[in-house]
Amino acid sequence: MLAIVCSLVTGFADTAAAETVAPRPVLYATDANNAKVVLIDPLTEQIAGAIAVGDQPVAIALSPDGMRAYVACSGSNTVTVIDTASNTPLANVAVGIEPVSIAAARDGSKVFVGNLRSGPISVIDTSTNTLTPLGAFSGADGVLGMALSADGRHLYTTNPFSLSVNRVDTVSGAVTRLRFNDQTAGIALSPDDSRAYVAVGFDVVTIDTATMTVVSTVATTGYAV
Repeated sequence: MLAIVCSLVTGFADTAAAETVAPRPVLYATDANNAKVVLIDPLTEQIAGAIAVGDQPVAIALSPDGMRAYVACSGSNTVTVIDTASNTPLANVAVGIEPVSIAAARDGSKVFVGNLRSGPISVIDTSTNTLTPLGAFSGADGVLGMALSADGRHLYTTNPFSLSVNRVDTVSGAVTRLRFNDQTAGIALSPDDSRAYVAVGFDVVTIDTATMTVVSTVATTGYAV
């Protein structure tokens, strides 16, 4: 299983898109079978190195300044924190069971981790690389996909076991749930955060994020992920 993320120094850290890390472009790719993050030079298309992380790394998020990479390791139930200047691991943070998605707050203060098999979302304080005093948000159990609003106020998650999409208020922890008749998978937000696009069974569903209602549904030719 291979997931690629890089970051621009200007600092967006979305796991769904490739970006670049200053001062020299580099792609970070998770190698789940070998418990490594592989460094790829996009200019030469050659492997430039590798970093040992936890078991079965499957997702990466970058801090807004590009100085830290956070790797969700589903086999060891940890998040490995990497210093991107030296490309060395700094810490391994214990989270929930089978973390498979991850998102960094735009202010760099927190990292949110979606745990597929345990339940609540884990919240890491990036200043200490430990779980926050709240520890987790309840009510959004079994997270597969994750997208964070630009202001960091709302976290949108897909929860395949409950056939739902959840909007989590990252300040209060309140959860608004929208249920479907099939499993939910991947999720992405529009640039203005007004819409969420969600893979639901054999469809891609557009959701109005203000009202948490379905705007439209587009059928796909296969199972949407």
